[in-house]
Amino acid sequence: MERWFRYQWPFVASYITGLTLADGTPTTGAMLISPLTTEQMVRNPRLARKRVLQTVRLAEKMGAKIAGLGAFTSIVTRDGKDLEGKVHLGLTTGNPHSAAIAVQNVLHAAALTNLSLPHATVAIVGGAGSVGSACAKMLARLVGTLVLIDIKKDALRNLMAQLDNQPAVLEGASSLDRVREADIVIAVTNNPHILLTAEHLKPGAIVIDAAQPKNVSEEIPRQRPDVVVIESAVVNTPGIDVNFDLDLAPGEALGCLSETMILTAIGWQGHYSLGKAELSQATQIIAAGRPLGFRLAHFRNSVGYVTDEHLLRVAETRMREVPLDAHAVGELGRDAPDGRAASAVPVCPSPLAA
Repeated sequence: MERWFRYQWPFVASYITGLTLADGTPTTGAMLISPLTTEQMVRNPRLARKRVLQTVRLAEKMGAKIAGLGAFTSIVTRDGKDLEGKVHLGLTTGNPHSAAIAVQNVLHAAALTNLSLPHATVAIVGGAGSVGSACAKMLARLVGTLVLIDIKKDALRNLMAQLDNQPAVLEGASSLDRVREADIVIAVTNNPHILLTAEHLKPGAIVIDAAQPKNVSEEIPRQRPDVVVIESAVVNTPGIDVNFDLDLAPGEALGCLSETMILTAIGWQGHYSLGKAELSQATQIIAAGRPLGFRLAHFRNSVGYVTDEHLLRVAETRMREVPLDAHAVGELGRDAPDGRAASAVPVCPSPLAA
């Protein structure tokens, strides 16, 4: 199979239907596959960049105005910057929307488990990266302590300098040891391997896996019923059908793909997000998605949808560890998930959406 991927040219996996432009005109998108596995991209980044460029040029020939770089296709092209000047359509990484969705997951999960954010410690694994740094900029105004974990020490120092005037206590680290102190953990590295296991987490922790490929062990929900793992960047996209099996419910899409849908719907011209995601881009893309009905999807992880009973168990675990603060969060964000149901296991391939 790997040999087939190596020599296969990009191809159309599906056509995306149900999206309309701002003036109400129906439009059709496409999901294009850049046919290399993540492991092949890591082993041969030069070939990976070549395949991604070929895929984007296929999107151009199909008449696309903007292309979104999904999962590892963004990472291997340095958040799309390696493609600048080589294509004529607009590009976006999906990172701003992915960061905004991750933070919305944090806000809602904290509310549902009675966690006071101004008194909480949040650790971002991959905190100096594109999605991680955008998450940090949003959360530094909201949480008590923000621990940024990254092996890129220069980038980490630069980010901490940018956040120096924010209310949160800032701490930098290059080791995963600090994860054990965190009430909330966001995993969002460009490492294609599992980094976080059950032993890394304190009782009552909220874990947001916003990495593609995933950084959080799928065994944690089975091993640690006292914590909640939420697979991030799944969005409700009502009326829009991707027509491709991503192990998502009908009317759902991944954050990287839904960013491209939003930009198409509003008629965006040119590049949107190349390089590190900016706070302003995350705010703008969430606001643009609201009129389309784009909202957080149901919380889910490797064993299925997260139930109210599970969230209550996590809240009770935390109460046993530390007395509930008098200022615990009691309101739901306006982009909250709208319910929970039976199990599903989402999977993120490495598509390009045009």
